[in-house]
Amino acid sequence: MISGLHHVNILVPPSTLPLATLFYGSTLGLTSRPVPHLQAGTLAWFDISESGQQLHVAIGRPDVDFTDEARKASRHPCFRVESANKLRELQERIWEQYKRGGEGAPMSCDEPGSVGSGEFFFFLLLFFFSLFFFFFFFFFFFFFFFFFFCYLLCGGGFFLVVFFGVLCC
Repeated sequence: MISGLHHVNILVPPSTLPLATLFYGSTLGLTSRPVPHLQAGTLAWFDISESGQQLHVAIGRPDVDFTDEARKASRHPCFRVESANKLRELQERIWEQYKRGGEGAPMSCDEPGSVGSGEFFFFLLLFFFSLFFFFFFFFFFFFFFFFFFCYLLCGGGFFLVVFFGVLCC
């Protein structure tokens, strides 16, 4: 389902590493890999498909306030997925676990299809992209036919276009 990751190292509060390992391993389906011997118990590493990219989950310092919204927002993984359908499936799986609650469930989650879920921004981007291409092709064909009309008007001769005015030679 998840097919790629550039790189990320996220922090979890002390004593929650097993829950994070369960979430990333079981819920998201990432493959656990061994960590360096001296860091055992403080890190969990996961492979993302066969791409060689990894997710590293580390225990944060005990003096860090993990309830501070600004601090939580700056630490997030960014995954690549195979398709929009796979993204939707993953959103549904995470949402279901969030609704069930309990240990290992996400602390907060946007409902799939809501404004914060990413779908809104995807469709907004698609809208502006479509708008751009519409105007691009509209102006392209407008100028093509304008120049073609000028060519015919000049009887096949040369012409000079100056601010939408035509001077035929």
